[in-house]
Amino acid sequence: MLRLHALIALALCALMSAASHGAEWRMVGAGGATRAWVIHPVETPTGRVNDERELRGQVFHISVDGQLGDVMILRAHSVYEAPLVATAHDDRFVLIYPPAASSGTNAEDDAATERMYPIRQVAILETGSGTIYVDPPDRYGAEPPLKLEGELVSAADTALGLIAMERTRGEARLHALTRDGWSELQAPELSGDVIIRAHKDGVALLTDGVGETILWTLHSLDGQWNRSTLASEALTQDIRWTPGGWVGFERDDNAESIAFNTFLNGSSTRLATIEGVGHESAIVRVGENLAVLWMDESTPSRLRIAIVSSITGQTLYNDFASFGPPLTPADLRIVAFLLSAVMLGVLLFVLKPETPAQAAPPAGTALATPFQRAAAAMIDIGIAGLISAAIWRVPVAETIDPSYLLLMSGGDSWPVLTVMGIYFLHGVAGEWLFGRTIGKAALRCRVHSTRGDRFRLWQAAARNLIKVVAPPLVGLVLIDPARRHPGDLLGGSIIVTPSDEAPAETPPSDDEPDVR
Repeated sequence: MLRLHALIALALCALMSAASHGAEWRMVGAGGATRAWVIHPVETPTGRVNDERELRGQVFHISVDGQLGDVMILRAHSVYEAPLVATAHDDRFVLIYPPAASSGTNAEDDAATERMYPIRQVAILETGSGTIYVDPPDRYGAEPPLKLEGELVSAADTALGLIAMERTRGEARLHALTRDGWSELQAPELSGDVIIRAHKDGVALLTDGVGETILWTLHSLDGQWNRSTLASEALTQDIRWTPGGWVGFERDDNAESIAFNTFLNGSSTRLATIEGVGHESAIVRVGENLAVLWMDESTPSRLRIAIVSSITGQTLYNDFASFGPPLTPADLRIVAFLLSAVMLGVLLFVLKPETPAQAAPPAGTALATPFQRAAAAMIDIGIAGLISAAIWRVPVAETIDPSYLLLMSGGDSWPVLTVMGIYFLHGVAGEWLFGRTIGKAALRCRVHSTRGDRFRLWQAAARNLIKVVAPPLVGLVLIDPARRHPGDLLGGSIIVTPSDEAPAETPPSDDEPDVR
């Protein structure tokens, strides 16, 4: 019993210390009947001088409807500050942050000090066609903050709402966040320290009893608390409710293993054991299964996941996480659109061919080299990336990586889509009004129209549309004699640079008589 009290006291002190001085970064997770989330802290560059780096939480998402081992990364929903509590229910993921204390009229009186815990949430929503999107799409939504006079002891998101417990002057008080805001919830008689957990369609409180763990359950906010018991070891483990019953977890850092124990009828039974788990790991419920996620120490950049049935104890999956197929049905629709755009460009080019004289650079200029064109594009993309990073508050690397469009939901692709939009608008406006973009100006290049004296708006839009929606086709400049890609052919343009060399003699076309 003394050992049990000591463990609970240490856990409570750690939580109170974190609430007072800020939470520490660690791998945490939460899950429920439909989905689970895991936050893994990683070092990311700040973009400031001296190559400064900072810890940021990368969020992984697991769905009960996905294949075993499938994981999605919520790149546009990075966690910038270590949360004090991470909890989830159904489609919602909730983060509670350490409080920003505001003193009352008498700063020396604890009763005059109000602690305000910020709360953020994000939800995964699914359409009837199976498309998954994140709400809010680019950030975490702010929930009403939790205002406490005492310390936050425990909290959990449940079917009844977000339930939190505070301890002030030795008294335990429960608070519930519903659509109507925060309200105080009647609490049973609690003698010791308390852990809050989601339980079926309600909430459960676990507290220390004499040689046993007392379990209180509630299934409606205006209902009555029901009392039962579990084995005393339940409070010494990281315990939570599953369809297979109450399951606790014991970590053995020396053996690098995690043991699953089921608590039933006042005793505990070994359910399963997962070997080879790294020191930093998170355990979440995903439907009727339990998932353990950790970074493989031999390849630290790769995520491992083990999935155990809470009912049978069978290990259903134990391998590296799978991030899904490279192309989803939505991606296939995009590919079809790209192919349609290319076919349209080819058709227009065939219907209205250009003469060699039209496609030749004017006097005093030469065709821009592939290096000049690539460098100019990199400058324009870099400018768009910096603007997008400032808008979405993400690293520049996350705004210019096209793979994010394939692995993310539509909402999480916004930083990359913003870069595409800025790049397109910058290209259209710059080439139409000035004949060049900032990147082309820096490399002494400009656009020359092969279909008239002045480069028109439709030409600028056509060539930049191909560059944005089908960037691999730009590589055709390396094999085309006039260094043109399908966007140039569709828009009727060539990219030229000043030159002192005389232009090469252009042979007459079949439509022009030879007057020599």
